Amino acid sequence: EQSLARLLARMEDLRARIAELERQPEEYGVARAELERVRAERDRLRAERTLALERREHLRRLIAAQEPAARLSALERELGAPDPALDDLPLDAEAVLDRLLAAREQAAAALAQISQSFTDTQRRRAAIRENPPLLEQLAEIEALRDERVTHQQRAAQIADVEAGLARHEAEIGGELRRVGGWSEERLLTVDDSIPALERMRTLDERLRQAAATDGRAGQQLDAGRRELEGLGADVDAEPPELASLASRRAALAAVLDAPGATRSRRSAPGWTAALAALAVVLAGSLLGDYLDVQPAGTLAGAGLGLALAIWLVVRRPEAASAGSRAELLAQAGLPVDADGTMVMRAMDELAQEQAAARSALERNARLADRRAALATLEDEAGRAATAHEVALGEWNGWLDGQGLPLGVSADAVRQVLDAVRTVRRLVVERAEQADRLTALRAAAAAYDARLDTLLRALGRQVPTDPALRASAIVTLAAESQQAAADHERARDLDQSLAELHDRHVSAERETAEADTALAGHLAAAGAQHVDELRTRAQTAASRRALRQQMREERAALIALAGSEVALPALLAEASTSDPAQLEAQRETAVTEVERLEAAEAEALTREGELQAAIAGLETDVALGAARQELALLQGRADQEAHDWAVRSVALSLLAETRRRYERERQPAVVRDAERYFARITDGRYPRIVAPPDGDAVRVEADEGGARSTDELSRGTAEQLYLALRFGLIEQFARNAPPLPVVMDDILVNFDPQRAGHAASAIRDLAMRHQVIYFTCHRDTVELLDPDGVATIELG
Repeated sequence: EQSLARLLARMEDLRARIAELERQPEEYGVARAELERVRAERDRLRAERTLALERREHLRRLIAAQEPAARLSALERELGAPDPALDDLPLDAEAVLDRLLAAREQAAAALAQISQSFTDTQRRRAAIRENPPLLEQLAEIEALRDERVTHQQRAAQIADVEAGLARHEAEIGGELRRVGGWSEERLLTVDDSIPALERMRTLDERLRQAAATDGRAGQQLDAGRRELEGLGADVDAEPPELASLASRRAALAAVLDAPGATRSRRSAPGWTAALAALAVVLAGSLLGDYLDVQPAGTLAGAGLGLALAIWLVVRRPEAASAGSRAELLAQAGLPVDADGTMVMRAMDELAQEQAAARSALERNARLADRRAALATLEDEAGRAATAHEVALGEWNGWLDGQGLPLGVSADAVRQVLDAVRTVRRLVVERAEQADRLTALRAAAAAYDARLDTLLRALGRQVPTDPALRASAIVTLAAESQQAAADHERARDLDQSLAELHDRHVSAERETAEADTALAGHLAAAGAQHVDELRTRAQTAASRRALRQQMREERAALIALAGSEVALPALLAEASTSDPAQLEAQRETAVTEVERLEAAEAEALTREGELQAAIAGLETDVALGAARQELALLQGRADQEAHDWAVRSVALSLLAETRRRYERERQPAVVRDAERYFARITDGRYPRIVAPPDGDAVRVEADEGGARSTDELSRGTAEQLYLALRFGLIEQFARNAPPLPVVMDDILVNFDPQRAGHAASAIRDLAMRHQVIYFTCHRDTVELLDPDGVATIELG
């Protein structure tokens, strides 16, 4: 669009230019001739103006050089002829003179001061009197002085150590009496090492365990014997045969079930034989227990009884019909004429006999079990007693090896070992105190011997009173300090005298050197004394000032002349020229320059006018070029318009396609986030648009129009980010096992209405995911969990 606009603007400019070119006159030849003539005149005027400028500048320099030339001539006359003696005098001759005089005066003053100091120091040194014998013993005196307080404290320390020794002896005696009057040597022979203690603990623990085990085994054995006595020893009689009783009762049951038999109210058809069969089964089982058969034998007995019972049940009608009543009654031990009452009574008696037989069998079985258990307990009690005896023997053996009485308990042994450790410690401390007492006594004797030797070496009397001995070393210390101070002062003064002597010699040398340097400086300046040198220095300074002024005037003239080579000619012409004539000639030159500059400017103006006219006449070629360019631009404009129309249609189609894609092809994450965002905003923003090119997310309002995240309020933007996170959680759960969702007070920046909608969305998310929400606000808890069933308070 911009390219097409630029083409159209250029086409308008070309049309205006073509109209202008078509109106120009045709005067090209005349204008070219006039231009050549004006250029020639311009060149002539320029040359004349250059010469006039040079003349004006030359006159200006002559006028400016007249005064400096006059001053230079006057300075040359004042300076006169050269004086090598003065001209070669150094600039700092007088300053050097002042420095030399100051150095000579300073050297003389220093020499006088050093001489006075040397005299005073000699007088102070002569007043000091030293004590060489006391100085020779200075180190010993100071050592004895420093040890004096320690020596005085040794007496109290010796008394303390002696008292400590007595206390240790008493404590050792008390420990020996506590263990029964043992000697110290016997008590110390007891091994109280860690291995011995561990061995004692092991044996004691083993003895305790063996005694406890022996006691428990004895108690269990007594309990087993009492239980066996309670069962009774006369229950071993042979019980009646259960199988015989079962067979007789089965015969009676068959009699009762026979056709035409008189049944009592206690009998019932069809199950009397079953009861008899069950009795046979139980009898077979109990018989196996009584005979102490293996499980296979028990099962075999039970199987025989069960087979008999089944046969009785199955064959009951046939038995009743095949066997006679008399045979069954005889088998049951009843007379052949027994009636139903007798049969029922016999049935009851047989049932009682069966119960008694089963009870006897059970008691016999329990008795056999208890006898076996009692035998086991007797074996265990015997082994426990043996182990107890062995442990007791090991314990007594260890006691004997330690020199302890047999049968002593572990607690008593521990008391003895405590006494051993205490006595060992006291013996060591007693030995240490004895060594310390010996050392203290030796140190006290050595100190007294050194003090006596010192006093005798100094020719002093050796006192016997301890108080006088202490004051003697104090007095010696004070005297020795004074002697040391005097010696130190004497040594310092001797050193000062040596230094002053060296300084005196140096000061004398410096004074002589200062005199020599001053004389040499006067001779070099050609002066006999100081005042003459100062006069010559002032005269030389005046001549140097004149030469400096001459150099300055000459430099100014060289600047006017242009170079030092041209200076003589300038000076000669300036000295011979009349100033008034030079001024008049300069004014005439200025006027001529101004006239030529005006004429040249007029010629330049006319030249510009002619060049413009000629350029205007040359536009016929420009007119064709402008028309050709206009035609080309017209073609390009048509092509640009066609291309612009095609691009506009294509862009419109692309925009429509993108809008449809954004509405219909949103990712699952955005769709889930859109659902949450609409719920959180209460339907105000029903759509979220995520462009496919990765631009920022936009939202569409319910009243129409789209907004970017920058155009949303802070609260709405946070709601949008929250909805997008919920969408990501939903999408992740579709492709992987769901994970817990942890939130930390994300509603803190929401207003109450937004917080309520967001809490509703969180509750909806919690229906499909485990949500853990941390908050310290009670209002947020009520929004998320109104019933309080899922809230956990952390202390």
